[in-house]
Amino acid sequence: MFRDQFKLTKTEENGVREIAAFAVVVYLRAWMTAPLVVDAPLNDFRLMGRLLTYPHAKISSATSKKLALHLWYLSE
Repeated sequence: MFRDQFKLTKTEENGVREIAAFAVVVYLRAWMTAPLVVDAPLNDFRLMGRLLTYPHAKISSATSKKLALHLWYLSE
């Protein structure tokens, strides 16, 4: 919609596209279900699954490592 208002290089345009795809495919569901305290462990587990199977390897690796630091409350 606002594509003509910004002058982006091809690399920047691809980066914006990747961020938008990540937000839609992975992040928005996690954000919308975050207030459901009772479902938090299951939602975090599912989020980790989506992060690990995300097709862009660099994004998958970085985000899953970061989320793993916050999963201390999940135990066997």
